[in-house]
Amino acid sequence: MALRTWLLALMLALGAGILLPAAVEAQARKVEVRILERRVTTKAEVQSNGLAYLPGGRTQTGRMTLEARGNQLRLNGQIILGADLRIGQPTENSHVEVQWNSGKRKYPGSIRVQVEDGALFLINEVPLETYVAGVVSAEVPDLWPLPALRAQAVLARTLARRGGDHPGKRLCDLTHCQAYAGGRRSDAVQAARDTNGRVLTYRGALIQPLYHSTCGGERVSNAAIFGGAALPYLQEGMDPYCAESPHAARWSVRVLESELARALGRPRIEAVQVLSQTSGGWVAHMAVDGRPMSGYRFWQAVGRELGWGVLKSMRFTVRQDGNAYVFDGFGLGHGVGLCQWGAKGQAERGIPYARILASYFPGTAIARR
Repeated sequence: MALRTWLLALMLALGAGILLPAAVEAQARKVEVRILERRVTTKAEVQSNGLAYLPGGRTQTGRMTLEARGNQLRLNGQIILGADLRIGQPTENSHVEVQWNSGKRKYPGSIRVQVEDGALFLINEVPLETYVAGVVSAEVPDLWPLPALRAQAVLARTLARRGGDHPGKRLCDLTHCQAYAGGRRSDAVQAARDTNGRVLTYRGALIQPLYHSTCGGERVSNAAIFGGAALPYLQEGMDPYCAESPHAARWSVRVLESELARALGRPRIEAVQVLSQTSGGWVAHMAVDGRPMSGYRFWQAVGRELGWGVLKSMRFTVRQDGNAYVFDGFGLGHGVGLCQWGAKGQAERGIPYARILASYFPGTAIARR
């Protein structure tokens, strides 16, 4: 009788939309993401559908101008002293619009505002599942099959729970962590709901959920690209499913010696050489004017200075051509973990998201946390 009573109470609670403790905890979980670091520097205009909470218990509404002058934060020209300024509430129904000199975005939840080294520091505090939908919207193109979005949602949630590589495990909105622009498509929201609370684990611990756009047919291990210990779930492997990616075909780019020298912080460069590659052609080590460096460090330096679309991946060869260097390669990204175009190819063949994740992260398990 007690069991029947409990089951009846459970059914009534679910029917009435009452959240049970585990669901309440999942819904209440928040993440903090530093946003617009490369776009907003010293000044922005913000507007929320809620209140701005100022030090001393004061509040304000309407459009506000934020400005960093030295180490001071100014709101509509007035200096703000004391604790952080918070605009809006960290809930799904709250939103804050941020406008800067070249663009505008709307973010769910609230935004905390700080000033560091003369620059505005904007932190979006948002419910976890809302954030997951935002990441899926930014990372996966529109109209992709739902299993690919579900796989991406599990990885996005896993990284959010694990934390970013910044101090304090802070997340950013760039591909250094994972792309996030605040917006949420309906299919991404559905993918987040379908996988609510699910993360990817290895022997009970959250994995390092690495992913990239296009491997070009062969993935690479984490140790070959980043160095350090090889992770058993991040190994090299063939991937026949990403052939439809626009980045799967051979690409070629010509980079002037002067541009390459600027990217590497050198006055000039006389020789660039690949020292070692994996069997799939991913560059592990290079030499610039006889000085060794990792392929990843070289790729990062070029991407940060010249743009990430120049040297699209680390699967390349290089040759000198007059006053320039020609790079021929395949793929887009670092090649470790899940290949997003490969996940799309699997999803189009009817493969469910759990099997997609298992193919890219062998030995892992999906857990609900």
